[in-house]
Amino acid sequence: MSVLKSLKVRKLVENMICPVCQDEEETVSHLFRDYNFTRQVLQELGIFNSTCNRETSWKMWLATEYGNLTDEEFKIRTIHLWAIWYNKNKIFHKGKTVLKRDIVGFINAYYAETTHIGELIKCINEINNIMWQQPKGDIIKINFDMSFNQNQHSSMSGIVVRNKNGLVMASCS
Repeated sequence: MSVLKSLKVRKLVENMICPVCQDEEETVSHLFRDYNFTRQVLQELGIFNSTCNRETSWKMWLATEYGNLTDEEFKIRTIHLWAIWYNKNKIFHKGKTVLKRDIVGFINAYYAETTHIGELIKCINEINNIMWQQPKGDIIKINFDMSFNQNQHSSMSGIVVRNKNGLVMASCS
């Protein structure tokens, strides 16, 4: 059910016309699949009707569409759906329209940022796996680290005590 239909059922709105295009009734299928602006944003992202998926049920269409995507395409399409939804809400609640190029720029930037963060997390996990190794036997391992901020003339130190299973037994800073 679309937001406008839900609001109409509650008698909070009369008009169910799409606030973005002002041409058709707002439905989830219209906003995310059939709406020309949505298709144009996908084309700008380099995604051209990759499938001939004309499933009438929105949920079945989405499941079929996502089932054919690579991991990168999956991420971009998910960000795309969120950006289209956010744009529609901005128009509906604030009367502000966003240009196609701005939405495409946001999607690309958000994708690049999340990809970069994912790579950083992977590197951090690899570093953590290299740095800490499980001790043998009933040995307790104590790690100590310290840093100094020359501009603020302050230092910080910390200690972590772990058992052979890696469980933290004590820590302080």
